[in-house]
Amino acid sequence: MHPQSRQVSIRVPLDRLSVCRICGELHGEVIRSETPSAEQTQLPPVATVERNLRQECACASVALSPRWNDYDFNQAVTLCRCCGRRLLMSGMRWSEWFCTDCLPLIDELNARCGMNIAPTSRHTLMTSIAVQEEPNNSKPPKFASRLGDWFDRVELLERHALRVVRENLESLGLQSMATDITLGEYLERLPASRTVSQQRVCALAAAFGVPRQFLPIVY
Repeated sequence: MHPQSRQVSIRVPLDRLSVCRICGELHGEVIRSETPSAEQTQLPPVATVERNLRQECACASVALSPRWNDYDFNQAVTLCRCCGRRLLMSGMRWSEWFCTDCLPLIDELNARCGMNIAPTSRHTLMTSIAVQEEPNNSKPPKFASRLGDWFDRVELLERHALRVVRENLESLGLQSMATDITLGEYLERLPASRTVSQQRVCALAAAFGVPRQFLPIVY
């Protein structure tokens, strides 16, 4: 394995990112830092180079910008698609869509259904295709036929994620605000918890039409 030629990190100033009250996505600036390593320069490490990356939400009517270096798409951070209360790193095809509180519950929901009812990342598309090609694969539950293919389920998930963020904003009395709320204020006023995750997973399951007997066991 070749030594890493540089060190890259992302800093997320919570006061420079906002939650869009229309599309529920994040927009604003993050800071990308890059430091060449000693193996690359054969000299003592040089000063870190910082560059501001402008993340746009779905409402932005701007020309398509060049893809950021080392990213699959121009999104550095996003909110959990289940609870909408935790920040996740994004921009890669294997980036997870659920936080550490919601993901185990989503995994349990999928396991109890015997299939990926709720996709957990873009990368699960390949897993879904592989499972479909396996011989003697058990049949999915009857209700799943109404959900369509992987892409249909992703669309359902995106609609749920938008609904969750809007409900979070409404709970703060911000549904009619004239300007977007900063990410820092949003996360401070909406703390995440396992109880919230359990409630939101049940809401997600209801949006997908999952019968109660498939819901994750709540301890």
